Amino acid sequence: FSPMLVEDAIRQLNSGNSLIDKTKNSAFAKVHATSGENADANVYINYQMFPKLMGNFLNAKTAKELAPIEDLANWSALDLKIKPNFLMFNGLTLPKDSSDKFFSVFFNQTPQEIEVTDIMPDNTAKFTYFGIDDFESYYTAFKFFMDGNKTMYDYQRRIDKLNADYSLDLQNDLLSVIGSEFAMVTTGNINSPNPNREAITNYLIIKMRDAEESETLLKDISVRVGVTNEVDKADSLELYRDHIIGVLGLRNVWGNLLGPTFSEVEENFYTIIDEYLIFGNSVHDIKSFIGANLAERTLQRDIHYQSFASNISSQTNCYVYYNIPICLKSKMLQGVVTNKLAEEIRSNME
Repeated sequence: FSPMLVEDAIRQLNSGNSLIDKTKNSAFAKVHATSGENADANVYINYQMFPKLMGNFLNAKTAKELAPIEDLANWSALDLKIKPNFLMFNGLTLPKDSSDKFFSVFFNQTPQEIEVTDIMPDNTAKFTYFGIDDFESYYTAFKFFMDGNKTMYDYQRRIDKLNADYSLDLQNDLLSVIGSEFAMVTTGNINSPNPNREAITNYLIIKMRDAEESETLLKDISVRVGVTNEVDKADSLELYRDHIIGVLGLRNVWGNLLGPTFSEVEENFYTIIDEYLIFGNSVHDIKSFIGANLAERTLQRDIHYQSFASNISSQTNCYVYYNIPICLKSKMLQGVVTNKLAEEIRSNME
């Protein structure tokens, strides 16, 4: 109980301002009109205020990283259905028609069939997935988004420096490998026998537009970067279980090109599995991914994921997934919340 909150509520009632006033809050009025009457609960998210709310539960570092979420959209209206072993939210997110909201980059993009889970390891703790039918138009919209948020100048400056340092044209060459899917994936190494291994491992997975052209292009870029860095045999490091492992040698190149979401893979060792490029932070990480794939320990084969996925659409433009048990066992979740909340989680872990 807080007297200040009660006083604020009274002042709000007396002000005459209301969220459902269509003239003053047209964005909320639009999402509110879509709310289901038979839902167990209706949940509304104001993205401008959401980082402030989450700041009560997250540690300072994570709260700072979450701040840009206010640029995702304006409002979401979600209908909650309570199931025996999970919660399901379904609803509408409104980015208006403004280029300064990230979700506007998906306007006119056809949702894609989620196929990348066929090669994701079964110990995937979380992933952020983008499915698009035209990367060129997506990238144009992405640049409009950055321009609207006053970040385009710094973005282009970083790319121009990389291009100048290595005599490259990253936006026309490297980005041309991207097809209809790309995803940032984090696995939880909860059963690793190696006590020195990191609790989590990050991967970037890209469905190639043309596998043969992409492989040739990557080798060419690796060689050119290797020459600049005075590295021999830069186009490939080794052959592991019939998979070539290479390295681009461009630190955080995908984070620079695609945005902060994709900055968790910095070193860019890579291999190719079927029609997908897999990037990781070390040769060991790439070998682990190859091993899981060859052993058919993939997310799509996991019965728990199959049960979950049967309740959602198989096609999407943007898909964010968290496996809470793996996030807890790998201590990923405890690492982003406040110390008080982390201690409460630890004390209630079975």
